[in-house]
Amino acid sequence: PNILTLFRIFLIPLIVTILYLDFSISNWLSFAIFISAAITDFLDGWTARRFKLTSNFGKFLDPLADKLLVTSILVMLIYLNKIQKIFIFVTLIILLREILISGLREFLSSLNKKLPVSNLAKWKTTFQFLSISFLLIDNAIKEFFLNQIGLTLLSIAALLAVISAYHYIKSSFIYLRQ
Repeated sequence: PNILTLFRIFLIPLIVTILYLDFSISNWLSFAIFISAAITDFLDGWTARRFKLTSNFGKFLDPLADKLLVTSILVMLIYLNKIQKIFIFVTLIILLREILISGLREFLSSLNKKLPVSNLAKWKTTFQFLSISFLLIDNAIKEFFLNQIGLTLLSIAALLAVISAYHYIKSSFIYLRQ
């Protein structure tokens, strides 16, 4: 499972470079690589649970890999003007939530407490992956509605980000008050 997670992290600079270079098949190639990375997110968790290969390193690395993947690609989508206007603020909500929860996890770790990934956060990640997929493929297919679907899914992901952040903070509040 950790090899799959590390592979997902390895794919990030590849996707960013392909998007930045913007050659004729950049959209399709970045989409295909991103889907591969998203599939590894499912596979590493499934493999770890199925074969009882969970580890503290994996519990740390998997959510970090997701955050690195999502934030890197969202920043690139803003750079490429695929995310514009009010949706930049929607994206900012997601990015700020990722930083907040990473900080919260680090703080709790210093107290030897854990903040396990919630099902709501898994749904948030799923909506982020779906959103990014639609936004990446939008220019390749040249259909306006794909961008709209992507931005709508991004908005749902932002809403789930806020709700899940609230739940994480609420469940950790006893340690934060100390």
